Amino acid sequence: MSRGLSTAIKNAFAGSAYQTATLVKLDLNTDRFFTNAPMTITYDSNDYVSTGLFLDLADLEENSTLTTGAFQMRLTSVSTGVLDDLLTYGYVDRPVNVYIALLDSDMAVIDSPFEYVAGVINSFQVGETDTTSVLTLQVGNNWTQHDKINGRYLTDASQKRYFGGDKAFEYVPQTGRQLEWGIEKN
Repeated sequence: MSRGLSTAIKNAFAGSAYQTATLVKLDLNTDRFFTNAPMTITYDSNDYVSTGLFLDLADLEENSTLTTGAFQMRLTSVSTGVLDDLLTYGYVDRPVNVYIALLDSDMAVIDSPFEYVAGVINSFQVGETDTTSVLTLQVGNNWTQHDKINGRYLTDASQKRYFGGDKAFEYVPQTGRQLEWGIEKN
């Protein structure tokens, strides 16, 4: 299926003189743009930098049913900027977009990259050895949001996460009874 690909990309696929490059956009507090191409690629006014930080994506499976799937993306955490951003400003539900660019024999982008997969960050982990440090992001597809219950917990920790100095729920555990909001009692 062509999925609306341009004629230039279809022609490149029909031939054999092309290479692929993966472009990754992490929508964090500071947007991060990475590629596994041997040089920086500019797409949509953003420079996808070839720094060696982007390692790989786990194999993605496509099927005809709607599923709440997820995949893993590995980055080297040599640059602490991404890790600091995740820890300082949060990571849950931050968008991730992955594009595929076709490059001709001169390493120029053929037409424009196309979106391969989009999702949100569910979790991450850092693996360290004596010689390497790898940041693995667990990225869920957009259907992982389908069963999600919106809102917050009525706890002191949840309140302070969004409103640092607020003391509204500080003494709730000492009251000995449950707070019920929006329910009329007789």
